[in-house]
Amino acid sequence: ASGACYSLHHATFKRQMAEEACNLRGGVLSTVRGGAELRAVLTLLRAGPGPGGGSKDLLFWVALERRRSHCTLENEPLRGFSWLSPDDVGESESDTLQWVEEPQRSCTARSCAGLQATGGIEPAGWKEMRCHGRANGYLCKYQFEGLCPAPRPGAASNLSYRAPFQLYSAALDFSPPGTEVSALCPGQLSITATCRVDGVGARWDGIPSGAVLCPCPGRYLRAGKCSELPDCLDDLGGFACECAAGFMLGKDGRSCVTKGEGQPGPGGTR
Repeated sequence: ASGACYSLHHATFKRQMAEEACNLRGGVLSTVRGGAELRAVLTLLRAGPGPGGGSKDLLFWVALERRRSHCTLENEPLRGFSWLSPDDVGESESDTLQWVEEPQRSCTARSCAGLQATGGIEPAGWKEMRCHGRANGYLCKYQFEGLCPAPRPGAASNLSYRAPFQLYSAALDFSPPGTEVSALCPGQLSITATCRVDGVGARWDGIPSGAVLCPCPGRYLRAGKCSELPDCLDDLGGFACECAAGFMLGKDGRSCVTKGEGQPGPGGTR
């Protein structure tokens, strides 16, 4: 909902390797501030313990460090460390996690920090680490200007999504710019569309008929999918019926009858 997505990766990487891995996916090493961002990361952690089956504590790289010219501040929530992302400056750290161990006191040495998770799933807090050391994994963050609406499949089958951060799925409930969706239309016709951002907002480039992947010839859309039309009736999907010239809608509301004397003229009845 905030326009950001997060991913958690289990890999014995150094800090620089983790940063490069996030950059290759179109993201950055993640901040983990309070509020919605912290809750999103906790959900990722608790989704599964990863390697080791939750039998040991794991440490994950995040974008938290103390620069060489900054001092350790014992009374500050982050102890003089700061988030690398410039858009985080000035925000409150009132609901941040605690420190597993107090960082070493220094005003001259650069130092990094990671998020320690008990059993790999329950966050214990921040822990100071050597920037050239190795952690058990890392967290990435992807920020987007907008999201494309979920495409209506219509008559499509074999849907496949590829998110810009290298996630492949047969179903995706959010589509940030760069997401590609492919499907198979009737007649073995394949179609591909890409979510793009322009001056109006995020939209699907390559989908005909608005946001419908495959049109429904002779049928109409209901809840984004094709439905049969057994009778000629107005429907919430927008399918309307009209009688030909010289006929009018009958009393049953769905059949056309010949116009009699005194009946409305052409164009007066649908």
